[in-house]
Amino acid sequence: MLSQDGNGIAILSSGPIDIRNWVDAIGDILISSRDDVIVKDHMVSTWDDDAVGSGNITIESWAGASGLIDARNATIRSGYGDPQSGDVSLLIRSESGGPGPEPVESFFLPKRVVVKVNERKPEKSKVIAAGYFDMGPDAMDLTESATLTIGNEVVSVPGLVPNAGATKYVHKVPGLLFQIVPNRRGSSRAKFKLKMTGDLTGKVDPDEDLDLRFECDEVDSRGCCALTSGKYALKKVRGTLLHPNLYLSRVKAKIAGGGKDKLKLVLGLATDGSTPAAAEDVRIRFGDDLDVTIPAGSLTREGDRFVFKGDAEGITQVVVDYARESVTVKGKGMDLGDFPQGACSVLVGIEIGGEGRAVRVRMVRTNAALRY
Repeated sequence: MLSQDGNGIAILSSGPIDIRNWVDAIGDILISSRDDVIVKDHMVSTWDDDAVGSGNITIESWAGASGLIDARNATIRSGYGDPQSGDVSLLIRSESGGPGPEPVESFFLPKRVVVKVNERKPEKSKVIAAGYFDMGPDAMDLTESATLTIGNEVVSVPGLVPNAGATKYVHKVPGLLFQIVPNRRGSSRAKFKLKMTGDLTGKVDPDEDLDLRFECDEVDSRGCCALTSGKYALKKVRGTLLHPNLYLSRVKAKIAGGGKDKLKLVLGLATDGSTPAAAEDVRIRFGDDLDVTIPAGSLTREGDRFVFKGDAEGITQVVVDYARESVTVKGKGMDLGDFPQGACSVLVGIEIGGEGRAVRVRMVRTNAALRY
């Protein structure tokens, strides 16, 4: 237990913060990192001061859209008695100071993970994962050296080896197969497969979060999901995708010009698994020109969904679906901006109730069609 009387507590770090005990104070508590902050399964609390009430609690990550605050099963409480309680804030901040969060530029999106632990023969235990690997908005050389992280296991990769047609890149050594299949159209949305075999002790826990990370000179790509009995499946259990907090599920855009552009956008979200009690403002960003906010009062609740239908600068429908952890945006009769033929970098962002998240990906324009 970390406790302080009178002057509060400030825990500051340029690296990750992982709280593993009770943090308690009379006064304010500030937990601030330039990286991830983990407080899950623990308590952060301020006690009552009869003169001024209870202190504020602020937990913040300054890592922008790539930041993670994991507060699952945590108790975060300001005050225990009659004096006025303080504010409790969990904030993902960006140091860029721009009009929205700093976008994620490469990520793992696990669709399926299976961890099998063989207790009699630990060397036959295995991790199997598959999904999408967004390579970022710029061209990437997969043959350059990199580091692959699977849970707590860090592997040096001298460079992925392409097949004859460069349609598949593989790193294969005893106990590990890692494969990336680039998108045929040239977008940044590649596919990945991974299989690691061997004793998983201290490397991967079938009932903990699984981190995936691919680092090289060009990208730092991350993904994280919560395992239950060694299993994870995208969209099967709410709240189990931890990173990325935003991804593109479907993009269909027609760039006709002259105010005749069309857009259908389906975004996936990482959420805490709950549905807000009321609608919140929804801000949609696409490319350099589209930036539209739908006021909370314009959305109607339908179970776990909040729906807008109308015309807001060409946006005709927005569906925020917390059961499916998705946002669907439709628009027509609009001007999405200028996108060059071929590969182009595109910013996509969503802000709900003041919480912003964004990704920057590589899309491909062929004539009027813009695809991901």
